[in-house]
Amino acid sequence: MRHKDIASYVRRMAQSANELERAYHQIPSELRKRWRANYDRYMAEQPKPEQSRSWLAILGEAQLQNAEAQVAAGKYAQM
Repeated sequence: MRHKDIASYVRRMAQSANELERAYHQIPSELRKRWRANYDRYMAEQPKPEQSRSWLAILGEAQLQNAEAQVAAGKYAQM
């Protein structure tokens, strides 16, 4: 994009954002509150994404499982 095109694009986006803000504030506040409450309730009902684990945590867990399997197989003598 050329400089003039970018400036024009940014100006149009700012104008659109202002128009959306004006339209939003024309909606009665009670209706906006009800929409927000419905959205919050909907999001609370959604399953939570699984937390990603670091590679170090995964490696440590694998080593622990390996050690437990070796103990269970009798590879380590009881002291």
